[in-house]
Amino acid sequence: MAAETGHAPNRSYFAQDGSFHLNGAAFFNNAEINIAQELENLDGLAAELENLDGLAAELALLADLESTAAQIDVATGVGLSGSVASAADSLAIPVTHNHVAKTTGGDAEALTLANGTPGQILTISLVANGGGDGTLTPTTKTGFTSIVFADAGDIATLRFVDATVGWVIMGTAGVAAPPVIVA
Repeated sequence: MAAETGHAPNRSYFAQDGSFHLNGAAFFNNAEINIAQELENLDGLAAELENLDGLAAELALLADLESTAAQIDVATGVGLSGSVASAADSLAIPVTHNHVAKTTGGDAEALTLANGTPGQILTISLVANGGGDGTLTPTTKTGFTSIVFADAGDIATLRFVDATVGWVIMGTAGVAAPPVIVA
């Protein structure tokens, strides 16, 4: 290949139009560069699909946890079972059952959650929205500050690790959107 006028042979350079030249011949043209960019975009889409697969698995786990009729308290061996309702304006979320069906009132509610028993799993679902959001702030927690239940169908599943780590979020789901997790 002959070098272009003004350029030394056996040298590579980028022209002002962005094309790469080697010994005066264009190494990549715009079509090849566009193909490379599209391939990078496809890699990004593949990663997004993997994230959706992970979300589907998490939702399936939540469905399994929701349908569990009984749970064993690993610390005491006592079974926690069933569901308990928590009425509007009742701010303390009970830790005596494995599921709490919460109803919010017309005003915002500052919900509390006491420490549980190590290994305890608790699912909280907003079954009726009275108009106000329920903001849950556990006594001891790791990885979040609070969870905002805004719409009927919002669900959060938590696990109590110990008195130091406290409650951690195992998963969330919702009809319109999952509950908001405040870091």
